[in-house]
Amino acid sequence: MTMPTPSVQEEVERLSARVASLEHERKHLLAVIEILEEIAGSLHFVDVVQSIARRLGEAFGLDRCSIFLVEREANTVRLVASYEDPSIRNYIVDLDRYPELGEALRTGETVFIPDAASAPTLRHIQGALANRRVKTITVVPITYRGAAIGAIFLRTFRDGPS
Repeated sequence: MTMPTPSVQEEVERLSARVASLEHERKHLLAVIEILEEIAGSLHFVDVVQSIARRLGEAFGLDRCSIFLVEREANTVRLVASYEDPSIRNYIVDLDRYPELGEALRTGETVFIPDAASAPTLRHIQGALANRRVKTITVVPITYRGAAIGAIFLRTFRDGPS
């Protein structure tokens, strides 16, 4: 019994898809290398986190990329770097306004919201999210010795990269 062989066209399509996937991965790895090269040249914390936010925003076509650090007291975090507006630094943010950020910090787990406009936890700001064309929100906690000390907040826009 002979096994059917894929047609030449199917094989070309499979290989083309694989090449596209590898190229996409290569671009992301190059972005990480560029970030590492850039931050290796600076010892200033503010410059390092701003470089990371900017490079992530550019590399992944983000609408927003912000880096937050936890404040020791109260229910707040401090915005220390922002891709969309680099002049915003040391801005205190109330976690009650950003439940997804609070969840990532509380659990130490990444929070991914594939459709922000219809997420039940964001119901109180769905109008603003729709006006800003927000598509996805991802919050990645920054941990040190098992505790969340901050987070990277990533947001894409509708009709843009996912």
